[in-house]
Amino acid sequence: MVKSPCVKICVMNWEKQMCEGCYRTQEEIGGWRKRSEEEQREILERIEERKRVAGKQGVVSFPLPEK
Repeated sequence: MVKSPCVKICVMNWEKQMCEGCYRTQEEIGGWRKRSEEEQREILERIEERKRVAGKQGVVSFPLPEK
């Protein structure tokens, strides 16, 4: 099983629809345990991209998830 990316800093940014602690969307957080390991790894990849983009922008916040 893939370890949850939760960092115990649960602050939901409702404008961006993401947690500012773990960079997951509400859907990604709520369905984490029910997802396959492959899906969990895909989420982890998206999280890393969100962090990378946020770092380049020099902001704590991050871009909206792609739909």
